[in-house]
Amino acid sequence: MKDFQSTNSSDEKPYTKVRLELDGKEKVGQGTGEGSIDSYMNAVKDALGIDIDLYFWDEKAVYHGKGAPGYEMLERMQFSNEELSMLSDDEYDSKGQEAIAKSMVELLYQNEIFHGRGFARDITRATYNAITDACDAIYRLRSV
Repeated sequence: MKDFQSTNSSDEKPYTKVRLELDGKEKVGQGTGEGSIDSYMNAVKDALGIDIDLYFWDEKAVYHGKGAPGYEMLERMQFSNEELSMLSDDEYDSKGQEAIAKSMVELLYQNEIFHGRGFARDITRATYNAITDACDAIYRLRSV
């Protein structure tokens, strides 16, 4: 994915415009949908000219620092110096909640499932990356 623009409104359906690069050529598409992910899927379909369906989608936010689930338990555990350096800047001072969103999708294309994974600080962007990754698998494995 080279770039995307998404808009959401309480009055209109979400809209996405996407710019993808495929084998050195730029492909542009746009779409609307019931939500951000649906509009992105429709924009990708428009850009690539393929019929794909979102078969499975899972997303998670993974984070650490004060306020993160289980942080109190971590304070009671014994850590090596190396582990402490990964969890903090200065001994026990937290780096804060440095969230990373992870997304995994399965796209259905011509009765086959293609997997994609993505990550980003933003959970929607992580899913966009996962969809793009699965489309790349379709092109690389099926020479669409």
